Amino acid sequence: MTRKADSASAVGGITPDRKAELIDKAARLFGERGYGNTSMRDIAAAFGILHGSLYHHFGSKEELFISVYASGVDAFIADVQAAIAPLPDPWDRLEAACVAHLEALLTRDSPAATVLADWSSAYTETMRVALVRERDRYERVFGELTEA
Repeated sequence: MTRKADSASAVGGITPDRKAELIDKAARLFGERGYGNTSMRDIAAAFGILHGSLYHHFGSKEELFISVYASGVDAFIADVQAAIAPLPDPWDRLEAACVAHLEALLTRDSPAATVLADWSSAYTETMRVALVRERDRYERVFGELTEA
């Protein structure tokens, strides 16, 4: 890595791993406190960066929450895909997917579970549309399993 890239990384950019860590930290705070009671300052402090630095990566708290939610959906889909991968029988696959889903929801350490619990409160229409799109993406996985 060049010296220029090193300084750019140290100043404003974060690595993909650190961004995933930031999303995880935000998910935990949203899960503990709720969306309305969690500020960007809270998230920045918990992550150990300046409040303004969050806005370099996420334009708003709403955008960050949508990223957290999408990350949670990604994790749920990965869990389901891993659970069904070795199973050829459609019923066994559906059953394994349900077990994986419940395990993810019931694991309180899961960032996915913390934000998926209740996002239907008073959010903006833009946010609601984005979250419903993510929910629908997850539901399609189960739709394919039930069709099989």
